[in-house]
Amino acid sequence: MDRSVGVRKNSKTWFLLVDNIFALRLLGGETILGRVTTSRFSNKTIITEPQLCVVEVSDGKMEISLAPWNPWAREYRFEINNRNIVTMFKVRPNLEQNYKVATGNK
Repeated sequence: MDRSVGVRKNSKTWFLLVDNIFALRLLGGETILGRVTTSRFSNKTIITEPQLCVVEVSDGKMEISLAPWNPWAREYRFEINNRNIVTMFKVRPNLEQNYKVATGNK
């Protein structure tokens, strides 16, 4: 379920997407899943516990596995400039469940 928070600021209402699992397709071609927080008036998107989607094709079947994105980082919270994001979308329920299992957030 999406959770949005409406915030009143300077007589404008803007929305934060809070703690929702989204996929981000980055300018470099990577697709990452994570808990995304963003606002309408910010030029950055925050993603927590991002997992890289690794696509494997064998015998005509496509499988998607998840691997930590930037596993060498000290913290698992990243700010990504919106210019580097091609698209952002909700993933299918089974992939969202796999993400939760992979990150220990059942």
